[in-house]
Amino acid sequence: MTSRDSTPNERPSARELAAESSAVLPFDRVVVHEPQGTRTLSAEAFFSLPLSQRIQFVVERKVSFLAGSESVDPKTALAQIRRSRARPS
Repeated sequence: MTSRDSTPNERPSARELAAESSAVLPFDRVVVHEPQGTRTLSAEAFFSLPLSQRIQFVVERKVSFLAGSESVDPKTALAQIRRSRARPS
């Protein structure tokens, strides 16, 4: 039984999503651009941030997604995050 087999309305935790990220997501790092400087986070560290903070970074376009040294289109990255969190019907 996996975490995905749990209660139907239960969403995976940030830790579960981060654990899946290396196999599922098209990025391995997230760069956060803030007035006080730039932070580079692993996908796991990014998903460990509070959801409200992650949403704020995305809405304010303060994040860049990277796979190795290549930039990943934010729409592609966000679409894959949504797909990885979706529940099968």
